[in-house]
Amino acid sequence: MVAVNGCGPRGPLPLILTGQSNALPDRLGAALVAAYAPGRVLVTAQGSTGIRAWDLGGPLWQRLAPTLRQPVAAVAWWQGETDAQQGNPHYEADARGLFARVRATTGNPRLLIVVVQILPYVPPPPLQDATLVRAAQAALVASDPNSVLLSVDDLPTDGGNHSVAYPEVAARIVSAVHARSLIRP
Repeated sequence: MVAVNGCGPRGPLPLILTGQSNALPDRLGAALVAAYAPGRVLVTAQGSTGIRAWDLGGPLWQRLAPTLRQPVAAVAWWQGETDAQQGNPHYEADARGLFARVRATTGNPRLLIVVVQILPYVPPPPLQDATLVRAAQAALVASDPNSVLLSVDDLPTDGGNHSVAYPEVAARIVSAVHARSLIRP
């Protein structure tokens, strides 16, 4: 079945949200449900988790994969703080592999992936800053015509996260999905 304007026979196609703590159901997840559609946002997130948890066979891939075995409107990805703090030099390759696996599992090679860029923070030593992962996210999206990079640098923070801005982040994700509303086979 081809979905037009991101809708299936029962309304909007599901929107998948996955990532670290900002993506949790009681954080951005709740705001995204309110902005998109109740019962149509599926969240698989876990705080303080590196991207390798989404590797094939990894615990978060095991939670994410079943949500992808249906037509979906898009996947929103907000993850990278742990990888930034650990200085993961393979973040771009890991994300590229994950995005390919997500699209293969959905059967949609053009599936939109909305990447919410992590904040440009500088943690206390010996942790690494966010530069490496932010650059990897930007490079990945620049080379992938079926992804969008959302900057949240302009939004207010409270102690290093965006809890006061979750409604605006959700609105930006939904806007990106609607801008790409014609889903092709």
